[in-house]
Amino acid sequence: MFTTADREALRDSLVAAAQADADVAAAARWTDVMYGTHGAAHHLDVVADGVLYRVFLLAGSLQVDVSFWPYERFRETQRGDRLLFGDTNPPAIARGRRAAGGARRGRPGDR
Repeated sequence: MFTTADREALRDSLVAAAQADADVAAAARWTDVMYGTHGAAHHLDVVADGVLYRVFLLAGSLQVDVSFWPYERFRETQRGDRLLFGDTNPPAIARGRRAAGGARRGRPGDR
């Protein structure tokens, strides 16, 4: 079983690796790092709306999800996201405005 310290050390290691790698967007590179450096036991790919989510399962039961977005679609999708490096495109829908069909982005109670 993993500990909070294990999880934080892994997160810090992955962020440092991403910041040091000019080819950070390559799924194959992340796969090599997760198996070679972090001992991934298995991974699976989920593709939704043109975005690749690669889910790694580590031996200690920790799960790491890495998403790979096409540049033109990379944008904030919810409040609270924290960008560590790079740039995003503007949100597709202004916060708090109603989308088609009456759907609403944001947290309940936001106006």
